[in-house]
Amino acid sequence: TKKASLLSATKPATNLRSLAGVALLIVGTVTAGRAFAFPGAWALFPTFGAALLISAGPSAFLNKHVLSNRLMVGIGLISYPLYLWHWPFLSYARIIEGRTPSTSVRALCVAAAFVLAFVTFRFIERPLRFQLRLRSIAWLLAGAVFLVGSAGYAIYAKDGVAGRSVDLREVKFDGDIGPVDFHAYVENKFFPCTPGSVRNQAEKWEDIIRCSQSRNDKPIDTVLLGDSHAEHLFIGVAESLPEKNVAFYIRNGMSVRSNPGFNVIFEAIDANPNIKQVVITSLWSLRQVPVADMIDTIRSLQSSGKKVFVTDDTPDFSFDPALCKFRGECTESDASFMGRYNTYQQALRDVVDSVPGAELIRTSEYLCNAEVCKMGDNGKLYYRDPNHLSIPGSQFIGAEMIRQHPQLAQ
Repeated sequence: TKKASLLSATKPATNLRSLAGVALLIVGTVTAGRAFAFPGAWALFPTFGAALLISAGPSAFLNKHVLSNRLMVGIGLISYPLYLWHWPFLSYARIIEGRTPSTSVRALCVAAAFVLAFVTFRFIERPLRFQLRLRSIAWLLAGAVFLVGSAGYAIYAKDGVAGRSVDLREVKFDGDIGPVDFHAYVENKFFPCTPGSVRNQAEKWEDIIRCSQSRNDKPIDTVLLGDSHAEHLFIGVAESLPEKNVAFYIRNGMSVRSNPGFNVIFEAIDANPNIKQVVITSLWSLRQVPVADMIDTIRSLQSSGKKVFVTDDTPDFSFDPALCKFRGECTESDASFMGRYNTYQQALRDVVDSVPGAELIRTSEYLCNAEVCKMGDNGKLYYRDPNHLSIPGSQFIGAEMIRQHPQLAQ
């Protein structure tokens, strides 16, 4: 009786933990996406949710009547091979289509993953776990690891398989895809940024410090300020202003005075009277525009003698630049980008209109007209991923910025 009363007393607590766990899992699922850094603090939602569900034990209502039914238990049994199978299916579908596959294609991939997960569990996992001796399992797994390792080394030693289709594809639009060539170009052609205080806290890509300047024989006079979308303008602006010393100062966040991540950068800009121009840009469709903070930031830069420009950013695309590079499919309806553009363009106008002397550079118009936005043109690929410019893209946008805003060259 005492034991029964104790269980009865604890049951509401276990049910509450179970419900809280499910709620956190739902929050983690809903909030996962482009607007939130992952992994990071947001990963605590599914982590704590799973911990609460487990700690609630088998007597909690949800655990007993929902998670313990035969269907859920069956999914749990095949969960690991399902995890292994679903990702290559979805990844290769995206590679083949060059964009997020349609709902029907993704559903087919998941269904195929379920089938292969069951087959893997039934004919590989269960025999290995329950029907073979430990010594046999050890030899079998060791042999499989040896074969996979040998195949990998052989391919590596030959620098890939000769005649593979990826080497035989016709290049229809020339340009770099991925971050390697872009960052190597910046590192090899330009110079580490100054001052050291900014360079020492700069973002990194592998071992490359993402803070550069175009010359080392004169003080910096022009700064591109923001996130990676300020960085991807650097090559083009620097090469279009050979007489100036252009630098980019970036952080992963909004370039406003209220953001402590930019404190060192603003201190360096304020302390350098040679800096006469600051160009602020960002992936606005992700970060949105903090109007009041932007206005305060621009006014403070002006008070220290800086001319401030703000760009409305280059368009982002829903497909991979490989479609442009190898298939020549380089455009999509402007409605795709304009839906995102309209979430921030009025705010940018409000910022610039509120600060006399600030100028808006409409870089989006260089790649979009009333019908389509283009990822490439004249045989050149302008993007290295769906929202970052390639080397030719930076050169094109930078040249257009200077041509349409000659005051940048003054």
